[in-house]
Amino acid sequence: PAKLETCPQHVRLAARSYNGRRDPVPMVGGAGSGGKETGGGGQLLLGHRPAGRHRAGRLRAVGGGAGRRNRLDGLAEHQSALYESRQDYGAMVRTVEDMVDGAKARINALVLRSDNLSGALGRWTPKPYKLETKKLGDKTVLALEKRGRPPEPRAARLRIAVAEIPDSPGHHCAVSDCTSAEFAGIFAAFVSKYSPDISRLFLTGGDMAGALGGVESLGHDVAITYGSTKGCRLGAGVLESNVRITSVPRAAFFRELGKGERAAITVRYIARVDSRLGASVAARGTIARDCRFSASVGAGILFRTVIPKALAVSLERNGLIEASAKSAEAGEVEPTVIRFARQIFKNKEINQRYVDMIAKMPDSSISAYHVNPHIDLSLVDYTDGSSYDIWVLDGYRLTIVPQIRASGASLKRLVNYLLERMGEGRVEKYDH
Repeated sequence: PAKLETCPQHVRLAARSYNGRRDPVPMVGGAGSGGKETGGGGQLLLGHRPAGRHRAGRLRAVGGGAGRRNRLDGLAEHQSALYESRQDYGAMVRTVEDMVDGAKARINALVLRSDNLSGALGRWTPKPYKLETKKLGDKTVLALEKRGRPPEPRAARLRIAVAEIPDSPGHHCAVSDCTSAEFAGIFAAFVSKYSPDISRLFLTGGDMAGALGGVESLGHDVAITYGSTKGCRLGAGVLESNVRITSVPRAAFFRELGKGERAAITVRYIARVDSRLGASVAARGTIARDCRFSASVGAGILFRTVIPKALAVSLERNGLIEASAKSAEAGEVEPTVIRFARQIFKNKEINQRYVDMIAKMPDSSISAYHVNPHIDLSLVDYTDGSSYDIWVLDGYRLTIVPQIRASGASLKRLVNYLLERMGEGRVEKYDH
């Protein structure tokens, strides 16, 4: 009979037994125990609960007991190295590669921008989180807990390792083997509360295309297994629309984005390599617009090709945005310009709908605007008090002028919000 295993987690009940009975099957055992055999011919195994893994209710078929135990022992060893050993960035990446390729784990990564990450995290902790930090060499390990609220009062606990990326001062890579939902919904949401001291980055479709082009240059055939895009439909009002695409060649997916009408949000990719024995999977992972990544196969390709290529393309844009934000405080304002490949702003009616869309940006407000014949408005970002004037003087360009107080984190949030809804545009320096 097949064997079923809970993805490493400390639970007491299995959802259903393998023999099809609908009643819950009691599970016996705790962290580190092997569980006990149930009736009905199947065997439900409760494995070791590695720290940071919370995959409730997911069962999968596994092979023989010895292989399973070796894999779990290897995973626990790699987790100990990742979360408890002194490491620099290179050693952290090598540990992650071993976790994915050797122990068959899935890893999540998030790139952040901060001049003093540890200092920012140490000043305060937002509710409902609890945070403990530990410095281990060049790496910082975070033990993050989000306390639950009724009707789900149970707390969620994650461990995340963070290290500064060599040759990219101020850019940090955070990694964890928790689930993708926990990584995005708990950790990414947590660090967003530290703006502007910790700044979130964003990637465009062009950045993603460049990253996957780097994978193709290794001799791999890259396909998009899933892609999601966002845009705006201007009808009687403004309606944000999401489109999901599955199983298309890489070039076809990004060629469609090149029309400038939509923005890439998430892509899942698979890279195959041909050999005398046939095609094999060299890498499988995800790239998200908010600079989140994951890998379930080929972590080396993710950390040595995908992330560096994506950052190399995006750093110039993010650098322009941060310089623009700082220029107002210095008294020599350098506006940020977004240039679109197609005519966006056509007449008063369409301009008004875009103003309505800008007014819906979360945690912000607009005032003192007009739309005839051009757009001129003021926007305040309540997350940190940044403020901007926004001008549209022709159909292809939008200009953002930072006021006395503006942060790079806020301006990046505004630019990304506009690009997601107006279509991919090019961020440029203002031409005086």
